Amino acid sequence: MARTRFVPAKVRGSAGQQLTLRVVNNDRVRHNFSLPSVPIDLDFKPGERRTVILVAPADRSEQEFFCKFHRDAGMRGTLVVAP
Repeated sequence: MARTRFVPAKVRGSAGQQLTLRVVNNDRVRHNFSLPSVPIDLDFKPGERRTVILVAPADRSEQEFFCKFHRDAGMRGTLVVAP
């Protein structure tokens, strides 16, 4: 996380694949990583870093992830799930 964006903003995986994401809040304000389809809703304090493990949905799709505090400011990304 860098200010009000995710880097990278696009994450790819295969249907049913376990993905390991390293999420770091490089900002001085609280941020969040939400992916409702999984479901994940995690808050990150300034400077906090965590490893997030998730299983990609079982079907081909594009799932939006976002910061619930800064979604309207454009802090969003996409999980692209391939078959």
